[in-house]
Amino acid sequence: MSIDITVGSGIVNAPSLADYNFSLTLQEIPVVESGEVAQDVQDSDGILRQYTEATVRYDAQVVLNLINARSELKVFFSSKDVSKATVDANTGYVTTVGSGLVDIFADSAFVTRKVTHNARTDTGDFYNSFFSYVDGSLGSALFNATLNILDGTESRNKLLFTTYNNSTFTYVRNPGVWTGDLDWTGVDAYNSTGGNQRGGMLISPRHFLMANHYHISNGALVVFVDNDNNVITRTMGDSLQIAGTDLRVGILDSDVPEEIAFYRVFPSNWNSYLKYREYIGIVVSDQENKALTQDWKTFKTDLGDTIIHVPSMDSPKSEVTEQLVGGDSSSPVFAILNGEMIAMGTHFGANVCPFVSYYHADVNTAMSTLGGGYQLTDVDLSSFPTY
Repeated sequence: MSIDITVGSGIVNAPSLADYNFSLTLQEIPVVESGEVAQDVQDSDGILRQYTEATVRYDAQVVLNLINARSELKVFFSSKDVSKATVDANTGYVTTVGSGLVDIFADSAFVTRKVTHNARTDTGDFYNSFFSYVDGSLGSALFNATLNILDGTESRNKLLFTTYNNSTFTYVRNPGVWTGDLDWTGVDAYNSTGGNQRGGMLISPRHFLMANHYHISNGALVVFVDNDNNVITRTMGDSLQIAGTDLRVGILDSDVPEEIAFYRVFPSNWNSYLKYREYIGIVVSDQENKALTQDWKTFKTDLGDTIIHVPSMDSPKSEVTEQLVGGDSSSPVFAILNGEMIAMGTHFGANVCPFVSYYHADVNTAMSTLGGGYQLTDVDLSSFPTY
């Protein structure tokens, strides 16, 4: 645990080793190197490209799970045997170049962790690779949303504010941010527990979603800024952890005005509409108040029903992406649907967030227990086909 040391009239929080702890998991990524395209076939909401005589290389993405990391944590990746696999030092993307088991290390100033990658390249008569989404599907709408925003603007400016001064509570929103008309007002600009860290988002006019391991304290000031740069302050009254998850729901001392957004969520039957989750561009924020893209790669039930997202590699999304780092925990994660930001969760680690819609009933229970008279508001998916 951390130790509080009193220095003069101030208190310095001295970190312990636990403040820098993290774990690793590995998400395998097949890459078709060569093959003859036989046909495209539909599988639920996905279009799969079928290859014959295919050669498939198996890369991977290291998923960094920050258990209780502080903002100064910096992690760099390395491979024990670059003849088998190389790894991007900053993003953790593993590229297979040979064959065999190879250890991939993640090093911080205080902690080193490793994960083992099975480097290999296989050949076979047939291989199906995800290619695109069926037109008119929810997957297609989500996949195209960030692309449409980027195609409609020349801006690649990531900053949400042009003026950001917590001493005077002076904030000016950036009219040139690449996300355009997306409404960020329901994301706190500042809180007195973490400053520009330990944030979250409103899921009702009074309820606030955040990461359990990096949450805003009861009694803390929470600051919102509307689209006319007016500052609205509230106090965090109480909060509850969603059991077994890194989600936490807080209640403010009173409702925010209608000029401050709250965010709808996917309904609990979301997976009836979305079977494939491949490189859907999602939008996240970080401790520097930037709007960034990540690619929603998959939903892994063996990681506590967690969304895995990775830096966007393909242009134009790659122009507004960054690797998330320690201190970004609890910043919000959104899907974009019809120009609306849909709440997905808050960062647990650099590449993961618990999916709020999976815990839909539990979050509603917490909201009822805390009071305030609100429940989650679902986005209507009835115009999309089910699979």
